[in-house]
Amino acid sequence: MVTQTDEVEVTGTDDFFDTPAIEVPKTPPDAHRATITAVTLKRLNNDKETAVIVVSLVSRDVPTLETSLDVFVPKVWEENIGLGGAFDAATLPEEEGNKQQTSYRMGIGNSERTATMQRLYKIARDAGKDPIELGLDRKPQSLEAYVENYNKLLQGIDVIFLRRERGGDDPAFSHQLQVRDVLSATEAETNPKRFRKYQCAWQEQ
Repeated sequence: MVTQTDEVEVTGTDDFFDTPAIEVPKTPPDAHRATITAVTLKRLNNDKETAVIVVSLVSRDVPTLETSLDVFVPKVWEENIGLGGAFDAATLPEEEGNKQQTSYRMGIGNSERTATMQRLYKIARDAGKDPIELGLDRKPQSLEAYVENYNKLLQGIDVIFLRRERGGDDPAFSHQLQVRDVLSATEAETNPKRFRKYQCAWQEQ
């Protein structure tokens, strides 16, 4: 004798603990008056041991807030840093997954002098820092020496940093604020329109 088993149609979700979702709000970008405390070098724990120049910052508006601006260093440039101005940045690799020219242009140097390290140098010079008086190495032969030059040049400089959402595919970090730019401390007075889209921490005091 054949026994027929009743079939149960599953119309709901397989997750018995499913609950209605609420959208995660975006974190508004903000701006802080800050002081550069150090410029250091770190290497990521990956296959390429990627080098990162870390510009450490402490907010003068929220003294408990310590953060940093990270500048990624193109591998081929690091290997040829001793060539100084004789190095041809156009020879850097620029292919999918290895865009070292783009990294160099944005972080280290470009013809318009708008790369991150170039702008930081100008901020220091405008603040009265003199490379000769500081005894900087004119022709650094290593990335370590290059970073130490900037450490001496930028320590103690007052600036403004801008933070925006980190983004990316990892939802655990995508809404965290990350330093995306560092500006001269005078920008708040000379170019207030620059901060229209930011919550300015100094206005909340």
